Amino acid sequence: MKKLILILGGILLGCFIFGLLLNDDSSIKSSVKKVMQYEIDQYKQIP
Repeated sequence: MKKLILILGGILLGCFIFGLLLNDDSSIKSSVKKVMQYEIDQYKQIP
């Protein structure tokens, strides 16, 4: 029973992390993309 709970917890944790990484609106990927775009724009403004 303890192993089953650990397996189910691992699956739920994996799904949660997968959602954080690849969700469209508030994902880590989209946040990094916004920051990189901001940094590139700032770099272009340097004479």
